[in-house]
Amino acid sequence: MLAAVRSLTIPVISAFIPLVALADANYCNSRDDLVWDAGTQTCENKLSIFTGELRVLTDPIVAKPAASGLTDSAGRYLHEIEGGFRLEFSLTNASSAPRQISLRQTPLSSDLITSNFFGPSPDLYHSGIIAEYEGTLDEYVTLPPGEKLNQVLDFGTVTQIAKTTGEVQVEIGFELRLLEQDSGRIVSIPLRTAAPYAVAVRPGAKIIIPGRPESAASSLPATPRTASVTTASSSVKISTAEYPGVPYWNYVCEDVSADMTGYTYADGTPAPCSVLGAYCGDLETTCPVSCGTCATANASWTTPWSDKSYETAACDADEISVLSQADSVKNDFCASALYCLESKTTACEDLVQRWFGGRSDDADEWATLRTGFAKICSASDYDYQCAPTDNCAITFSYDGNDYNNVEQSSVPANVRDGFIEQCQSSGCAYSATVAWVLSSDIDNKEMNLCPIGFWIQSEAASEQLSSKASVIVHELSHFVSIAGTDDMTYDTNLQLNTALTNPWYYLPNASTWDNFSEDYTTEYTWSDFSELNNVDDALSPGVLWFLTRGSVAVDEEE
Repeated sequence: MLAAVRSLTIPVISAFIPLVALADANYCNSRDDLVWDAGTQTCENKLSIFTGELRVLTDPIVAKPAASGLTDSAGRYLHEIEGGFRLEFSLTNASSAPRQISLRQTPLSSDLITSNFFGPSPDLYHSGIIAEYEGTLDEYVTLPPGEKLNQVLDFGTVTQIAKTTGEVQVEIGFELRLLEQDSGRIVSIPLRTAAPYAVAVRPGAKIIIPGRPESAASSLPATPRTASVTTASSSVKISTAEYPGVPYWNYVCEDVSADMTGYTYADGTPAPCSVLGAYCGDLETTCPVSCGTCATANASWTTPWSDKSYETAACDADEISVLSQADSVKNDFCASALYCLESKTTACEDLVQRWFGGRSDDADEWATLRTGFAKICSASDYDYQCAPTDNCAITFSYDGNDYNNVEQSSVPANVRDGFIEQCQSSGCAYSATVAWVLSSDIDNKEMNLCPIGFWIQSEAASEQLSSKASVIVHELSHFVSIAGTDDMTYDTNLQLNTALTNPWYYLPNASTWDNFSEDYTTEYTWSDFSELNNVDDALSPGVLWFLTRGSVAVDEEE
């Protein structure tokens, strides 16, 4: 069903204090949020250059009645979408000068959707591919003054929804990269909807199975659950054993409730997992107890201090060695991050405030961060894919040859290795995908490490916050079953500045999570949890490098 199209103007929203524009020839170098306007011959605030319009073409959204097996941060089951979810977005150059912009990783691109363009939403979750992108060699298009770009995208296959009835709030947010022609400077412009857009939701058709509950109730097989599975639920718990005080994810394998299976009897009564044995092929993630798949689900979690199980698909011996080291560094990040979030030292409070803008008194947000890291650090049985053959584009020059937007797997091995060595030894210019995940992946949690982009990253923690270990933290956080983070921005300065004026705005942003984890000192170990009040409360060098200025309830039962 296609409802009447409604419109919403999208002004650019700023978290910063308005500035006086100061011109310096054809280059505005006074502040990052000033750009040159050739028409007026002045510097202009970048946040006034573009306006946009969002049109929701699918209303209502049809949600599958069966749960997908994923839950949101509040424990609500998510549902896939039937029949598509089409949005139209347009962008207008509201300035007096032509503007060169990159369409990559924006809803104006016709490429495969590999970014989450939905703003922080309580009901909509990106469940498709999330690809990490870095570099400056984008393709730019010129948008004349007053001209408009327009694109229609179907988000139906990359979105899950936390409701089957009622309304959801739709928001759009992304970064637009603008190239200043005179200076060659690349300016990042955040675009966000000014207000959410309400869209109706209705449930799709349920599957009817034979039988009548009235006659079959007494003969139904008993639900094969233990009392602990019936009464317990997944939560954050506190270790009292080997490493006292460490928060960890206490995963409990259980079936979805009958009203979440998507199956009913003829009279409309919901059918529970216990009677759906013939349909287990489609219900492995939603009915793990009844369908006997708990062993696989349980293997996905362990304690943060334990060695993790992971696969290294298509990785050679050298790559496996590097990944082993990176995974170990990630575990060091975990020790420090969890110590920070549990002990709430002064250094921890300061660092959380610098990256996220909040403090431990903000109970819901702090709990979200703590729970997310407990999951990241408890996750196990994940996959490192070293040879993905798609979604890994790169643009670069090497040895007199140009490679323009090619798949990294297609680059000859000698060129790949030579370029990586060049980047690590003397620096380089490139634009590439670093890694990508399918965020709805429950079982394998496969992290696709692009053959060039990932291996350029530093081997160990660095002041530039760009190590392979931080990429692993970043990718793990994307999985909906772990932290469900988005890629709102990679810009570290924007994250730090926004934290000053808009606390917790970037709590859903994966880059802020990995920056926080890498920026915190890694001198803490799991044994420090037994002496929470006797640890040096110092800031890491990374904080000093960057800074020159001087929602879920958790269960802490034993």
